[in-house]
Amino acid sequence: MKKIILILVLSMFLISGCSQKIGTQEEAEKTAERFARFWEGKDWGSMYDLFIPSLQEMRSKENFVYFMDVWEKESNIVARLDKVSIDSDNLAYAYYTVSSSIYDSKAPAIKMVFDESWKINAFSIAFIGECAEDSCDSRDICEIAQCEEYTKFRCFHFPIENCCKYDFQCPDDKPFCLDNRCMGYSCLDDSECSPPNKFCHNGNCVECRSSIEDCKNNYVCDSTEGKCVRCMSDRDCENECVVEEKCGDESYYCFRNFCHIR
Repeated sequence: MKKIILILVLSMFLISGCSQKIGTQEEAEKTAERFARFWEGKDWGSMYDLFIPSLQEMRSKENFVYFMDVWEKESNIVARLDKVSIDSDNLAYAYYTVSSSIYDSKAPAIKMVFDESWKINAFSIAFIGECAEDSCDSRDICEIAQCEEYTKFRCFHFPIENCCKYDFQCPDDKPFCLDNRCMGYSCLDDSECSPPNKFCHNGNCVECRSSIEDCKNNYVCDSTEGKCVRCMSDRDCENECVVEEKCGDESYYCFRNFCHIR
């Protein structure tokens, strides 16, 4: 009895093995022709259905269509199937001549794999590529270039917040453009200032910071404004007669940063 059961099992295994479907030349050519027609018509959704499952797992049909819409730039594509070469029961290669308004060339062999039906194993860039554009670079220091799934694989340039090249591009509360950023101050150190406002003080380029070091010709420093002025107090006017070369009994007082005779 056991021998009979074993014989039946072996028979079923052999029968199932013999009945396993094998990809034919005719079926491979039909799939290759369909692929060509979808390519010519830019029917990316239908083309997607012909790819092997492992590629489809990398990118959804929707994103594949977005990518191909950008990547395939030719408007009038003609894909002619030259031949399909069967390499084994589950492997074949399709050969095309692809032409457009500007070229006519032989395309690289497209791999086909049989698993219940013939599938295409090619165009991997459309499943793994981050950007469908030839390049995506920004030459503007105040822009960032992005090309990814978020932008539907197209290149877009987005402005960088608070970036500037000139003072006039900055808002009133941050009026100075420093190192391409709008700041509430105009400098970090003296090297970023130039005469007459050659000193950096509290984030701004000023004429002076102290009356001893920064001002000349008997002028004193108004540290609040960062400017050299004739006087800040009556005491600063004590030598005004020497300046005016009119020394006598006159006395001077300071008013609005200027010395006046009493």
